[in-house]
Amino acid sequence: MRLAVVIPCYNHAHYIEAAIRSVLDQTRPVDRLIVIDDGSRDDSVRVIRAMGEARVELVEQENRNAFNAINRGVEMAAVDCEAVAVLNSDDHYHPARFEKMMPLLEGGGEAAVACSALNLIDDDDRPLAADHPRARWFEAAWSVGARDSLDMASWMGLCNFPATTSNILARADYMRANPFKPYHYNHDYYFLSGAALRGRLVLHPERLVNYRVHATNTMNTKASSLMREVLRQQVDFLRDFHGEMADDAEMRRRYKLYMAAAFDNVSAFHAGLFLHVLGGVLAGCPEEETRRRIQELEEESFPELAAFPNRHHVGLWRGDGPVGADGSLAEKLDGVRDERDRSKEAAAAWKELAALVARISGDRRYALARCFGLAPRLDRLEGKTPQEKLAALKARLAGTRWLREPG
Repeated sequence: MRLAVVIPCYNHAHYIEAAIRSVLDQTRPVDRLIVIDDGSRDDSVRVIRAMGEARVELVEQENRNAFNAINRGVEMAAVDCEAVAVLNSDDHYHPARFEKMMPLLEGGGEAAVACSALNLIDDDDRPLAADHPRARWFEAAWSVGARDSLDMASWMGLCNFPATTSNILARADYMRANPFKPYHYNHDYYFLSGAALRGRLVLHPERLVNYRVHATNTMNTKASSLMREVLRQQVDFLRDFHGEMADDAEMRRRYKLYMAAAFDNVSAFHAGLFLHVLGGVLAGCPEEETRRRIQELEEESFPELAAFPNRHHVGLWRGDGPVGADGSLAEKLDGVRDERDRSKEAAAAWKELAALVARISGDRRYALARCFGLAPRLDRLEGKTPQEKLAALKARLAGTRWLREPG
């Protein structure tokens, strides 16, 4: 898998050489290094050129903000690279970052985006003091991950623990399909949360990126600016992911976990303000339209309608004290039972698949037709889940004339 690194640079003449060196000195070499200078007004471009590195592809543009610079770099990289990493011009990598992280994307699973733990540094590359406010926030954010069986969507709902675009390594096709949105602060949070909601975000536990905390970080802003953007992000989720979640019950389950965690977050999301904004939006929507949308939900497409969401809570009562008010135990029990049901459905689908494939393999007329190149291959499996593979195979068999009906 070919790998490119995109560095968006803006007024970081003091740091840019270290960022570039950390890419060029990787134990797993990168195939391309693209630096997009976003209209720097300092000596950043001069420093880059003075390095004399032929491996650096430098592009200069007028200032159009980090999200635009990254998207432009991704489009360039995706021409001939299957994986793209982003590195902010004031951060730098651990030398073995790609040697350790690329296998997460090359393993053949569903992972499309990977991140790692962070090493916090100050202006002079020293470890950030433990009592620094940002260090304390990160300790709180990452301590959440120590909980057993924590869903990645829940963790992202609680906080943006990966913290930075410098922590993003992703498949190029996924990045092109999900370009960074025009946020000032939250383009990384939106992108990473989307990957978590789709079940495509994975984590390497080692500290493989050095994230610099200094006075000019974009996160060092007044609370109202950041909180407004986080509110916008959450509203955008509802709008942008509506179609996907309508077709994907598992994604809806993850979104439920995400929002439950977001309401009890350690980040900059205020649930009361969010509900106030949604209320304002609904106030402008005709009541008949709201009722119509609710009535149009069908059990076949939305199986959640067929069971009370808190049906297991009553089973927690043992007469020796109150049931946990937060419902966490019931939630865990629901999760275990849902996983059991999914496993049963998957096992049944695999069993039926095996029977169909055996039927195809044992049909002599079909085998003879295949020998002479007259019949298409019928036993290929397409789809992500066993249920999807079974449905695709049944559809293919229903339209073929080469397979005899059993009996």
